[in-house]
Amino acid sequence: MASINSELVSATGGSMSFRSAVFAVCAALVSGCSVVAPGVFACTDDLTYRMSPTAQTIAVGESFTPQAEFRGCGGSKHLDDEFSWSSSDTLVVRVEALTGRVTGRAAGSAIVEARGSRYGRLPLGVSVTVR
Repeated sequence: MASINSELVSATGGSMSFRSAVFAVCAALVSGCSVVAPGVFACTDDLTYRMSPTAQTIAVGESFTPQAEFRGCGGSKHLDDEFSWSSSDTLVVRVEALTGRVTGRAAGSAIVEARGSRYGRLPLGVSVTVR
């Protein structure tokens, strides 16, 4: 949830009513927005996520950096979050916790997961095969 305050009304030239400002913000979010109370709106659609890639094959010593993102309001709005990354098997891949950079250490398979500090763990990780 977010509150509409006088800064938003000022940013629109001060000519919008509080209620008009709420509806303008909701319209800008495209979908999944509802007015909860005067001056307060909420995105009511499910939280979605993106992970790219979802599978990767690398050689020992090779690296790549996956990307993770949460989206709200029916997928129309990017949600800021800071991710920490981990591996299901640290003998197979090394993962830099803050950047997500994955490096192959030994032949095998592992799942690399991302957890957002704000929205939690992404339900889908990256399936990594090291050859």
